[in-house]
Amino acid sequence: MGGGAAAAVVATEKPKPDMPRPQVMAIMRNGHEVLRGALTDIRTALDAGDAADFSTQWKDFQKWHSIHAAMEDGVPGVAEGLFAFLDKEADGAASAASLDGEHEKVEEVTKAVQSAVEGSASLDELRTAYEAFEPVYEAHLKKEEDVMMPKIQALAKGGYDMKGAVRKYLMPAVGELMDFFIRFGVSVLEKHTGDQPRVRVWVHALYAVSDADEWPARHTSVRTGLSPGAYEALAKELQL
Repeated sequence: MGGGAAAAVVATEKPKPDMPRPQVMAIMRNGHEVLRGALTDIRTALDAGDAADFSTQWKDFQKWHSIHAAMEDGVPGVAEGLFAFLDKEADGAASAASLDGEHEKVEEVTKAVQSAVEGSASLDELRTAYEAFEPVYEAHLKKEEDVMMPKIQALAKGGYDMKGAVRKYLMPAVGELMDFFIRFGVSVLEKHTGDQPRVRVWVHALYAVSDADEWPARHTSVRTGLSPGAYEALAKELQL
């Protein structure tokens, strides 16, 4: 584990009866549901003809996407990233599927929307840029999932230390944006559940990869990002 984590007490190592096993890579997989939920909110603003809300929703989405992409691509000198992990531990899976090239495709259509937002474009111009972006982005998420999930499931089934991998390869990339990363993540997952326990699974993963020094601030971000009722239910279920 990076950053002295080998000596740290990780939060979920405290005994908790009847607790489901954390799926630590849900930080990335359910992160895709954060992004999809954010896109739904952007689409809602667009369909309502609200250019101001579209711009607000887009800026938050883009900020969160940038964090998630850094966790995949890595940050030089800070974290190697998910793609490097897959290449090292899963037979070069990321490079074989050209996942880094996927980000280049996304960047091209993202820039068009970003330019429209920054240029206070008309609603029709925002719509044109966004409707070119949306299918490319969704295809990008699906391709990553198709490559990533079978490899991660096989590694986990084989006893690989996934918790250590997340702490070493992924979490340091979030850096000083951790509070926003968590608050936005849980708020979107609460709103867009997909009839699944997405918030619980994502927060449980976050809890599992946080040590005793990291968790208090992260816990506060979870609490402030959720509605009071959702937080109360989550805290009871996860025994936070």
